[in-house]
Amino acid sequence: MPIILVEYAIGRFTQNSAPVAFMKFYGKRFCWVGGWLSTTVLFLSGYYPVVVGWCLYYLFISVTFGSLPGDEEAGMAVFNDFVRDSYWPVFTQFLAIFLSGIFLFGGIRWIEKANMVLVPLLLAIVIFTFGWSLTRDYAEVGITFLFTPTWRVMKKYVGRKRVLLKLYLNLQIPEESFAIPGLWIAAAGQNAFDTGAGMSVLMTYAAFTGRSASITKYSIFIPLVNNLLLEVWKYRLRRPKLVANEKLLCLDHDFLYGVLYAHYDESNCHKIRYPENYAENRSWQHRANIYLCRLMPNVFIMSRNYSAIRIPVLFSKVGILGRILCALFFLCLTFAGVSSLLSAIQAYVFTIKEMGVPHRIAVSVALVLTFLIGLPSALSLEFLDNQDNTWGYALIISGLIMASVSIIYGPIRFRRVLVNEYGTNDWNVPIIWIPIITFVVPIIGIALIIWWIYDYVRMNSYWYHLTLESVTSTLLEWLIVIILLLGTNMIVYYCRREFYTKPRNVGCDPYKPSTYEDPRKFKLEDVKVTTNGISDANSAEH
Repeated sequence: MPIILVEYAIGRFTQNSAPVAFMKFYGKRFCWVGGWLSTTVLFLSGYYPVVVGWCLYYLFISVTFGSLPGDEEAGMAVFNDFVRDSYWPVFTQFLAIFLSGIFLFGGIRWIEKANMVLVPLLLAIVIFTFGWSLTRDYAEVGITFLFTPTWRVMKKYVGRKRVLLKLYLNLQIPEESFAIPGLWIAAAGQNAFDTGAGMSVLMTYAAFTGRSASITKYSIFIPLVNNLLLEVWKYRLRRPKLVANEKLLCLDHDFLYGVLYAHYDESNCHKIRYPENYAENRSWQHRANIYLCRLMPNVFIMSRNYSAIRIPVLFSKVGILGRILCALFFLCLTFAGVSSLLSAIQAYVFTIKEMGVPHRIAVSVALVLTFLIGLPSALSLEFLDNQDNTWGYALIISGLIMASVSIIYGPIRFRRVLVNEYGTNDWNVPIIWIPIITFVVPIIGIALIIWWIYDYVRMNSYWYHLTLESVTSTLLEWLIVIILLLGTNMIVYYCRREFYTKPRNVGCDPYKPSTYEDPRKFKLEDVKVTTNGISDANSAEH
């Protein structure tokens, strides 16, 4: 909430893109700081259409295939044929970008009109599917799992790729524990992506609003509603964790929940042998955590593609109704993806336009960049995972950058000038916001990053090796982007050239009160007491 408020306030106040807005606050030499935000959202939207393309493909097979895959092996074959053994992901990626480009060429009004249709329809599908899932057998097991966290770490890194699972008498695989820093980083990045915090997306939209925009209310209700919905619908397109929804949508418990209290077969780890009394005793489902085994052969199973494999299998158990529900499910995800992609691309389209580039050319350049940056992710699942981790985690850095604006400008001054006094028809921000944005947010963000790096170095003896899944490669990619942005900024600054000239005259300057003070309000120094009463000082002189 505090970061969203800062982002909204900066966009509404400056009415500029991220680089220009930060140039107004920090000066010309620090335009690159805002460039980091635009670059981050550029790379995020690069691989994002790849996953949207997956949803388009599964929407297609849900409608056209003779039947949905009936088991995991068939589901895996469909996924491998699509992702690994063909170039169809490139086509579906292009299709997702093309669909977004249709709306982007229409300008901001087209995006608003699109979201007016897409978002309510998405919400209706989510509510319908969730209500239906609660009527299924073992829905209470999913609820139990959702609200049963674990702090126990049962996995550690070995070498560069392998993960050692600690096995007890019964197979228990806590896929994610609260004691793993990567979980917190991923959760924070996921929540930032869901709400748009730190991505400069909200800043872009706020730049088109006026002083009457209720940014304080938006900053409260957007994360509040988002997180409440996610409690009952954990499946999110960018990082679709196999959690609540798959338990709530359980249609055949034999292959879904049979992992717990199954015995481990070392000769073939993806095969699960069930206890003899499994069908007779289900009481464990109500008193134990439910963990799913993802040990599958011949495919690099990550949380993204596993849902694509499993969901059609789940819905295949319901017959014709399952086909309809499967189509609605992926239609829902496609709408969510296109809606989010529109917002992300618009953020750096606005940045390009402020360089003086016409709208249609700016959109064309943005779409081409999006396609080229996402192309390696369409061709390689491993590279897709690297990009998701690198730029998803980068949202933590972006959030810290947003908080730094308030801290450097002065949180008391920021709250008074940019929010409370500048806004109209909105709630005043309480004073408790000041210590939160000044101390709590930076401490949490910095602590998470340090913990994440320390844990990786401690648990991995080959931490310095550059691999697609290593923390070292993530840090290196960040460093390369920062060097390029900083170098470009310095070249432009010392060559005394301007990327942004006209845009600086738009909106308000935080250090020039004349640009944001309401001329309809009297200042104390403009009021003079005379024998005839109170009058304006300037008129009294005349």
